[in-house]
Amino acid sequence: MGEIAAFAGRYPFALDDFQLQAIDELACGGSVMVAAPTGTGKTVVAEYAVFRARERQRRAFYTTPIKALSNQKFRDFRREYGDDVGLLTGDVVENPGGSILVMTTEVVRNMLVQRPKELVDVDCIVFDEVHFLADPARGTTWEEAIICAPRHVQLVCLSATVSNAGQLADWISAVHRPIKLIVHKQRSVPLEHFYFVENQLVPMIDANGRATRQLRGIGGENRRGVRTRGHDWSRERRGEGRDEPRPVDVVRKLRSEELLPALYFFFSRRECEVAAHACAPLRLADTTAAREIDALVEERLASLSDDDRALNQVGALTRLLPLGVGFHHAGMLPVLKVLVEELFNRGLLKVVFATDTLSLGINMPAKTVVVGELTKFDGESRRPLTPNEYQQLTGRAGRRGLDPRGVAVVPYSPWITAEEAIAIGTGELLPIESTFTLRYNTVLNLWDAGPKPTERLAHLFSSSLREFQLDDEVKALHDELRAIDHELRSLPREELNRPAHGGEARRFRGKHYASRYTHRDLLIDRRAALEQETLRARQAKRNRAARTLRSLERVLEGFGYLEYGRPTQKAPALRELFDANGLILSEALARKVFGDADAADVVEVLSWFCYDRDRAFYNRFRIPPSVWDLRERMERIQDKVLRAEADAGVALTPGFTGAFTGIAYAWCQGVEFAELLNGVGLPEGDIMLTFNKTLDLVRQVRDAARALSADQPILPLLDEGEQLMRRGIVALCLGVGVPMLDSRPTESAA
Repeated sequence: MGEIAAFAGRYPFALDDFQLQAIDELACGGSVMVAAPTGTGKTVVAEYAVFRARERQRRAFYTTPIKALSNQKFRDFRREYGDDVGLLTGDVVENPGGSILVMTTEVVRNMLVQRPKELVDVDCIVFDEVHFLADPARGTTWEEAIICAPRHVQLVCLSATVSNAGQLADWISAVHRPIKLIVHKQRSVPLEHFYFVENQLVPMIDANGRATRQLRGIGGENRRGVRTRGHDWSRERRGEGRDEPRPVDVVRKLRSEELLPALYFFFSRRECEVAAHACAPLRLADTTAAREIDALVEERLASLSDDDRALNQVGALTRLLPLGVGFHHAGMLPVLKVLVEELFNRGLLKVVFATDTLSLGINMPAKTVVVGELTKFDGESRRPLTPNEYQQLTGRAGRRGLDPRGVAVVPYSPWITAEEAIAIGTGELLPIESTFTLRYNTVLNLWDAGPKPTERLAHLFSSSLREFQLDDEVKALHDELRAIDHELRSLPREELNRPAHGGEARRFRGKHYASRYTHRDLLIDRRAALEQETLRARQAKRNRAARTLRSLERVLEGFGYLEYGRPTQKAPALRELFDANGLILSEALARKVFGDADAADVVEVLSWFCYDRDRAFYNRFRIPPSVWDLRERMERIQDKVLRAEADAGVALTPGFTGAFTGIAYAWCQGVEFAELLNGVGLPEGDIMLTFNKTLDLVRQVRDAARALSADQPILPLLDEGEQLMRRGIVALCLGVGVPMLDSRPTESAA
């Protein structure tokens, strides 16, 4: 086909068979789900869907799970299609009328629930990183978006390799329309895994997935209680005579083996920064590269004020980057993260130390990936990485068209054995499991005023992946029932009447009749148990849906959003609040909590709902008496909401934090960013992320207030508060105003 040939001609390499297979399906009007390892070129399929939509003079939506990936795709499409591309990420709205819209999944979900008619001219929706369905905080958003997508829209679902991709495709086919699953397990660049011990790279897993045997008994000595005398444990973690390698040792070895550039993963932001500084003396960038980096850093940071240039994070990276070393984590200013990403993509940085947030879709392929630690803190304790997490990290190794192989390196650890590392690297991938839960604003947006008000809600609930997976359990029970019936019908009588033995009869040990228990008895008993399990599963599904909807209805009735089965005049406000604390905020508007507040007061209160890290920190900023009064009023509303939920047996509202206080107020009062940092024990990126979320919440509350009435007194306060927030480095770090660096296209971009 000419259209496909024209598209393929834009790339400097031949498309793979799995890409062409997916593109053929899209060209025929079908939907596709592509499950393939990181770096194999899934994005090419999505890019064809966008190309095809433009050829048909229709629109295309490209959704991502995180704003950083949305920003990157926006820049990529802008280079290709110019001003016809828009960006919607909640706090940023750029060219919303564009024919190609890049957005976070939350934005497209909100559009589908509230304004589905806006998708009449949409040809396709791309769901990048669709395995985010398993994310506890955001998985519901993905499910609702897929369920609510109009049937005329092609879906392009891109996923990392998962064990139940077939089940996921079956679910999408059931709730939307048939989708073709294309699984590609072969990496574009073969990946070899090495264990770094005693300054040597020892083969651990070859490119075919075969593990070595020469690493038995190495690592994990400290967990076995082995200690070596004479070591200073306060300075270095050591075990059984072996030093735990320092990042600088690993990077020095990679340089000598010509295995740079590398991404080096830690799960601690501080470790990333400390390791980067430790590698500075290696001077990994040559003079020419250092000059180019200096020029690009100056170009990117030209918009910063002198005070902002003096920020510790800016100064640290300004010193490190010309040496070929960088770091990247969620605690960084967005403008600096983008700078590190683009310098690395240009081949100017030789090593970047990063947390695992970098593994989520952002295009930063490397020759080598080092997994600096194989355990991760999950909020309560440390746990080993899952095979999925390990593959997500190491998938970045090997640049297509540049490297004959990718290399993954696991440094020796006295806390984790080499055998455990191999088990993680070769383990079976875990399945995607649904985290679906209904929310208040979904309930009100889908609540109908007719005789069957909960019909659409019941459809949404029954269409969730959670219910589909439970149906799969019922299907498995039916399959086993059929197998037992077949066995009872087809086995010879003597075989059915043989005494049960071994494991079959273990539960009858000690019974007087155990010797008379036959294989037929075993099958009949199992069949009866399966029938009971099937009945319980079906009834549980019906009860669960009815109970959940009734519980949410009770809460909404109690606060006056539903009356006699119909939405009230309060309902439109809550329909606009997608935040998890929407019910608290809607009640605050309805009760005119902000009647005597000023703009800085309002922004300060909203910021309390936007700090989502569960840890305390030093904070010298204080709020004035007027805001204390607001806090007491908000706490009273929050207590009522949480109590009502507890009485109804649901827990949807997390509530606001008591830690992030006074910071947004100080910023609105004109305090400089450097002064903010001096007054709180938070990194730059955490403050910036919270401010950006606050701006998004300002928009939601504005929409909610307008839904109540056009003359709400809070409206001018929200407009003024937004202007107070959007200044200086906060405005710059929203991303749209940041000048884009030209990228050098390589085959790795696929």
